[in-house]
Amino acid sequence: MKRHFLFVTVLTLCAINYSIAQTSSWELVYENNEVGKTIQGDKAKLIEAVENCSDVKVIWQMGFGENKVVHSAQLTFMTIMGGEVFGQTNAIMSQKPNQEEEKIGFRGELKWTMIASTTGENANMYFNNKNTEAGFYEAFNSWGCKWFVRK
Repeated sequence: MKRHFLFVTVLTLCAINYSIAQTSSWELVYENNEVGKTIQGDKAKLIEAVENCSDVKVIWQMGFGENKVVHSAQLTFMTIMGGEVFGQTNAIMSQKPNQEEEKIGFRGELKWTMIASTTGENANMYFNNKNTEAGFYEAFNSWGCKWFVRK
């Protein structure tokens, strides 16, 4: 009976901790523009979060006005280099926004990944899911990012 009670207690505590972790909120700690200039927040706080292995998300905008597309992604591989932060997304099936029809589809078999940067220069890579040599290209684009850390 005591073993059963102990097991149920441990299981309950694990479930509570998991629930708290899943519902924790995100805090905007830093925002940079397309040339790396600070808009708001503190880059040192972002660097500290990366050094402490905190979860980091980024939001960025492409286009303006009615042509604006806003994306957000969890960053899974983080780097601090020269006082700047770089964060890479996992590869996903590449999206193809169609603003005229207001829908999003896929770009065939292309996968996409990005490295966001506090410098404002961000790397994008597209590659074919079945043949890594076919359809591969890398591009650098400048846009600002908002950096969020899980509390």
